[in-house]
Amino acid sequence: MEIKGENVRLRPGMTPDDRGDGMARRAGRHAALNWEMLLGLAVTGFLLYLWVWAATQGGPPWW
Repeated sequence: MEIKGENVRLRPGMTPDDRGDGMARRAGRHAALNWEMLLGLAVTGFLLYLWVWAATQGGPPWW
């Protein structure tokens, strides 16, 4: 496939913008904040805290 004077073969699923400029084109792309994972980590941390609190009958051992 001819793109801007370059002979470049595209893999299936690639767009002409993905033609191999390396990190130059990908440097500005950032993943959005994954709030579901952050919520899951917060809930897991709270459940671990609750488990330690219940196991020590009144508080975690570091208090």
